[in-house]
Amino acid sequence: MARGETPVLEIKPQVCALAKHESVCKEPLRIQWRAGKPMHLCLFVDSEAAPLVCWQERTSGVYHYQAHTPHSLMFQLRQESDNQLLTSEMFSVIREQTEYRQRRRKPWNFF
Repeated sequence: MARGETPVLEIKPQVCALAKHESVCKEPLRIQWRAGKPMHLCLFVDSEAAPLVCWQERTSGVYHYQAHTPHSLMFQLRQESDNQLLTSEMFSVIREQTEYRQRRRKPWNFF
């Protein structure tokens, strides 16, 4: 596949920040791709064997995914014919780590 023919994959939002008391990210994601020519593509998440959705002879596609996960997810766009990975994008889940932050002022500084 030529360099300019690789599809572009976008996930919005790309990050879910969990508060200290939260353990699971519940976020609606909009996954969109574009290509320079019509393609047969399938969208996969993490190590799932079955695709979330497939498109035939399309130059773009949109999929809405309801994330419900405690960890980051990797979305992959693969060719339908041979399952070849064309591009991937990460949806990151980060946790608030207040106990590791340094204090901004010294304990004896009252102002």
